[in-house]
Order: sequence, then C-alpha cells, then structure tokens
Amino acid sequence: MVFSRRTLGNGPDAFGWWRTSALSAGMELDVAFAEDIVLRYSPDGAVAVLPGIGVLQPDCVVMRCYDFALSRHFETKGVHVVNSTEAMMLSHDKIMTHQRLVAAGLPSPETLRLPSDVGYDEVAEMLGDDVMVVKQLDGSKGANVFLVRNAEEYGEAVHAIGAQCFIAQRYVASSHGRDVRVWVVDGVARAAVLRSSSSRFVSNYSQGGEACLYPLLEEVAALAAAAANAIGLFFCGVDLLFTDDGFCVCEVNGNAAFRSLPEGCGVDLPAVFMRSLAAIFQ
Repeated sequence: MVFSRRTLGNGPDAFGWWRTSALSAGMELDVAFAEDIVLRYSPDGAVAVLPGIGVLQPDCVVMRCYDFALSRHFETKGVHVVNSTEAMMLSHDKIMTHQRLVAAGLPSPETLRLPSDVGYDEVAEMLGDDVMVVKQLDGSKGANVFLVRNAEEYGEAVHAIGAQCFIAQRYVASSHGRDVRVWVVDGVARAAVLRSSSSRFVSNYSQGGEACLYPLLEEVAALAAAAANAIGLFFCGVDLLFTDDGFCVCEVNGNAAFRSLPEGCGVDLPAVFMRSLAAIFQ
C-alpha cells in the first residue's frame, strides 16, 4: 500500500488498521511511501526499488496517493493496481471527471474549464448566474474552492489558484454548507455521512466541517455507485450535492480518506476494502 509522506501530517495514520484488515482477509500488507521508491530504467529492464529492502515484486499495489508514474510502472509489470492509473487520473482532474459523468448521463453541476484570462462577466453570462464556484483543476479536501459573487472575488480566486486553466461551476444554493460523502467499494455504496459547515459554503471535514452518519438511501447509493463506475474506481468517495430534484454528483475522489466516518457506526471500511480485494484473487 503506497502513501505519500504528506499523509504523516494529517493526524493519526491508519497503517495498523489497514494491516490488520489485510491479515484478516488472508493477505500480508506492507506500507511504503511513494517518495522513497526508486524507479530504475536500464537496458536490463525496469524495476521499482525500495532502498534497504530491494526490488519490489508485489502481487497487488494499493495506491493511496496520486503518483501516476509509479502506478503505471507496476501495471506494466503485470501487477494488479487499485485504483488503476487511468481511474486515478480521471478522478484527480475535475474536468475529466465531469466528462465521464456527463457521458454516463449522471446529474452534475454545469461545469466550465476556462483559461485564466477569461473575465468574470463572460463566465457569469455562460453560467447564467452572477454567483459561481471557482476551483482548481486538481484540488482536493476543499482546498482552493471559492464561492464567487462579484468581479473582485473572481479575480482573487483566479489569482489564488494561479494556474493557466481552472474550473467555474454553477452554484447549487440548496446545498450551501452541506453535502453527502458516500464511500464506494467494488461497485457498492458502503457508508455515507452528511458533512456540514455553519461558517463556510464548503463542508469538507478537512476544512473544519462536521460529519454525522447519513442513511444509504436508494437514490444516494445508486448514484454514488454509478459515479464510481463511470470513473472506473474500485474504491472512492463520491460527494453528492442536494438539489431541488434530489442529488447531483459534485466530485469523485479516488484517494478518499474516511476520518469523517463516525466511530462505532458499524462500518469498517478497511475491512470491507480488504475482503473485496481478496475476492479478486480467489
């Protein structure tokens, strides 16, 4: 299981939990950090080396970070990688995510990919609303997501993102400060929480939002599973917004954390994940 070292700065890690769950499912799990793995290419071939350990030859690699070169290396060696490089790339790039959602006929907010020199008035005209959400293309955990209501806020948001392209999205007022995070494993919605914030329009747990268990309504479970399938993700978190007509898909996170799932809720996501993964090799 491959993490980024940045994981170590996000509070208590779940490495032991993952290892115990793997053992219970009949598998042995080792944790490595992507930054420590050396990819070596020579006339003799390609290998991934972990200094002090040697050449890595796993049966399966679980990617808990976005390192496309590393995951692609293992795939070319015939190793089963979860999530796949392609699926992780699609989930990491928000506009590519929406391409797949729209192609699958799934409801999602109207979304524009824009060059940084497009002005506020033009974007407002395209969206048909002076209020909009501006995001960076590859952000996560609610970072660099802005509610924009005028030209000044628009300029500040585009400057903060600091990229050649960004996303502008129709603002879903009915979901202000709240959304539903649904975890999907192997095509099945397994758990959901209602995330809410009384001080911000984004409700991410990592941005100070609160979370409580949310019932897996048929509509919620079916929409989340369909979104995961559209992107090709074995494990993910799907964020749903409340609309006047039910729910729509806001984002699909291929590297979803599960710290916001309340303790004692009866859902052990690492155990569910490992059992589902073990079934692939049976």
